[in-house]
Amino acid sequence: MRQKLNEGNKEKGFTIIEVMIVLAIAGLILLIIFLAVPALQRNVRNTQRKTDVTAIAAAVSTYMNDNDEQVPTGLASDSINANVLLLGTLNQFFNNSTLGNYEQADLDYYIIDLQDEIYGGETWYAAGFGQQANILSDTSNIFIVAMLPTATSVSTPTIVSASTAPSLPTGAGGDGTGGTINTESVSIITGETCNLDNTAAGTLSANTAAIFYVLEDGSGNGNLECLE
Repeated sequence: MRQKLNEGNKEKGFTIIEVMIVLAIAGLILLIIFLAVPALQRNVRNTQRKTDVTAIAAAVSTYMNDNDEQVPTGLASDSINANVLLLGTLNQFFNNSTLGNYEQADLDYYIIDLQDEIYGGETWYAAGFGQQANILSDTSNIFIVAMLPTATSVSTPTIVSASTAPSLPTGAGGDGTGGTINTESVSIITGETCNLDNTAAGTLSANTAAIFYVLEDGSGNGNLECLE
């Protein structure tokens, strides 16, 4: 009788090898999850960036269609909605009125919040030839630069880390330097196109705008993208 009970207990137990196999499988599953979650999060952020830049490009295109193919040279934020970027044309740098026509781009990832800035919301930032307009906030940086009519070379931004503040492009003067850009910023350079694989500036063209942004890639500072 005792022998049969012992045999029954042996049948219900787990061997050390079986326990180790279960723990190894559980560890492998946790490792896969640990590696997969950051990648999924990067994909979500990159999708939001692409959507925002597409909205900006659509606003630029609509503005040009409504204004005899003239590119916008002014930026503004909406003081009510931090996710709204306004694009238009001004004749001076800081002007609290919305002169002329303008288009808006509804953003999701890049947040334009100027409530703590000296000029406040709804202030327009305008760029003339060879000058730049920039919206700087704690969250996002959006630049628009107008190429000089005498420019002889295009401007492609250089990628820096997200912890490094981007710098304004200086290539508007024709020296070929496009400033710096990171995953938290967008640079709109009017007067040039994107190259064939949309990873850099292409050629000079008066009535165009190349929009540069950076997508995360899991290593380094990301990949530069260009959209017209």
